[in-house]
Parts: sequence; C-alpha cells; structure tokens
Amino acid sequence: MQALEGYRILEMGTFGPATQAAGLLADLGMEVIRIEPPPHPSRSSTTSREVDGDGIPVPPGGVPWQRNKQSLVLNLKMPEAKEIFYNMVSKSDVVIEANRPGVLKRLGVDYETAKRYNSKIIYCSVTGYGQSGPYIHRPGHDANWQGVGGMLSLSGISLGNFGNPRNGPPAMPSRLVSHHTTPYYCAIAILTALWSREFTLRGQHLDISNCDAVVAVPNSPPRTIFEGGSPAWNVYETSDGKYIAIGARRHQEWEKLCRLLNREEYISHLDAIESKQAAMLQDFSALFKSRSRDEWWSLFKNHHIAGAPVNDLEEVEHDPQVKAREMMLEFDLPEGTKAIQYGIPIKFSMTPGKVKYLAQSYGQNTASILTSLGYSSEQINSLKASGAVM
Repeated sequence: MQALEGYRILEMGTFGPATQAAGLLADLGMEVIRIEPPPHPSRSSTTSREVDGDGIPVPPGGVPWQRNKQSLVLNLKMPEAKEIFYNMVSKSDVVIEANRPGVLKRLGVDYETAKRYNSKIIYCSVTGYGQSGPYIHRPGHDANWQGVGGMLSLSGISLGNFGNPRNGPPAMPSRLVSHHTTPYYCAIAILTALWSREFTLRGQHLDISNCDAVVAVPNSPPRTIFEGGSPAWNVYETSDGKYIAIGARRHQEWEKLCRLLNREEYISHLDAIESKQAAMLQDFSALFKSRSRDEWWSLFKNHHIAGAPVNDLEEVEHDPQVKAREMMLEFDLPEGTKAIQYGIPIKFSMTPGKVKYLAQSYGQNTASILTSLGYSSEQINSLKASGAVM
C-alpha cells in the first residue's frame, strides 16, 4: 500500500514543472496517465527511445519524472478523442496541464468544461506567468522567469567569486530554478485541494506560475558571509584539484575550523572588515591546497567541522550517504543494459514510495487504458484508424 493509492491524475503537459509534479505524486502511489498529443510533423518522432521530441538524448530507461506513468496518445482536436477525455475526467481526481492560457479552452478541455463531467475534479494549470496579469500571454523559459523574479540578478554572486563578490554581471543560470521549485508548489497545491475536497465535496482550479515560484524563493541580497567573500563560507580548491565547501557560519563552527587549521588568532575575526577577510581568505586558500579533498573530509569528521566535499555528478552516484539513503537506484533494462535514476526523497515508515516501472514508450498504454474505459477491440482499432488515438 502506498500513501496516495486510489487517486488518478490526467497529465496534459510535457512541460517540465507540470510533468515533474505528476512524477512526484506517481512515486507516492497516484495513478498517472499521460495524455500526449500526436507527434508534430516538424519534430522528430517522439516514439524514439533515444531522443525526445526536441531531439534531446533520453537516458536509458527514460527520464525519472516519467516513471510510474502510463502513456495515452489523444488527438484532442477530434470529437472522438474529446469524448475519451471527458470519460476519463469523470473517473479521475486531478488534471494537471502546462499549456498557454486559452489553448485548452479552445480545444474544449479546460477546467470549466471538465467540471461539467466531474464537479470534484482538481484542475491544476502550470504556466509561465499564471492565468492573470499583463504578462499572461508572453512566451518564456526559466531564464526569463528568473529575470522577472529577481533571481537572475543574484546569479553573478557566486561562492568563490573572490575579488568582485558584489558587482559581477548576471550570469546565465546553470540550473533551471523554476523546474526545481514549481513542481513542489504544484504537488502541495494538489494535495491541499484534495484534502479540502474531503470537506467541501467540490473540486477547484489551481493557478500555478513558474514566475511566482521564483519570486517565492528567498531572494534577499546576501550579506558578506554568503557572498563568497568570507573565509567561513566558501569553496576551496584542494591539492588534488578538487574542491571542499566550508559552511562555518556560526561562531562555534568557525572556532573549530580555526583550531583545526592552527589559526586560533582568527577566531575573533568571523565578522571582520573586508580587508581582513580578504587576507584570511588568501591564507585559507593556501592551507586547503596542502591536502586532498578526501583527506580534509576525513579530518572534518573527526573534528566536527561544517564542511563537505564538492561532488561532481558522477561522484554523487557513489557517495556513501546518497547510497545509504537509496537516492540513486539501478534498474535492469530489457536490452541487457542498466538505468540509473534518482530515488524517492520522501521516506515513509508505513507507506513508502515505489518505482513500479520506468518511463513507458509513446502511446504504449493507449489500448489497455481504452479497454479499461469499456472500449472494445473493434472500437479501439476504429479510433486508431481515424487518428483520434495512437
């Protein structure tokens, strides 16, 4: 038994945050059916297991956020496909979609239409700027939402940006912030709406904006200690060319670090003026190059230092803490190779999450889903022949 068994989500959005939110809930037991459109003629076929619709390579076993989901291909421009959608809405709990505002209304599968078939449906719309405001119809991607939300203005302030910690120009982000924050807001919103439904017996429309999610990230300008200009809060290169991260922001942590490095004279200088901090930073930079990263990591354990190795992505897979927490999982694939995916970060003592199966191929479950809805083999073949389903 999983915590969210018994709930069904219809996912209509190949766009990152929406599909990742559905993936989070699928890992915890929700049944997720991806309603995918027929492949666009201008794109490579999405039936390929090697590249996605944009031609981007897909790892073996598919991307983790598509696991535990079934795939149904519907051409929602056709009346027959709309009827299938309405049938499914009547038997589902949640719809999550990531289309431009107004697109699904024109297709006749928006919230106002869906709730006619199921007044209890939770309908979650995930868009760049939300369903209201002057930017509602503007196109955009993560860098644009970070720009409006203020996050991009801080991206030039990086750990170790010694010499110009404050006034560097904005740098293009290496991580898609909205893609890693919006899914959690979506999941929280859906679970909250489902809980509310227990009392109201009514569904509702959830309006989630990627830009809102960026604005909600704590964005206040960092103080000196967080800017990378402080020796107590910095990244240092070690003798083997790797890096160690120091986070000794509290006085007791700073004191332990200074004693380990035989720099007791610095203990009272945690909040020193910048000129002194620059000198300490140069001193520490030389000191940390005297040992390898793993040697420092071992010393930190024995002396309770607030520091940690800076793992590259390959090293994360083999980190003993990550392995102990089952945060990297290995799966055998039919062709004899293996897939490595991240695990489930929420641990339940009684109803744990589970990877039941990896990403399904494009339209792999169309026939079985339609059969479960009561369609006969003849009807399914007719729908396929008409192009309503694939």
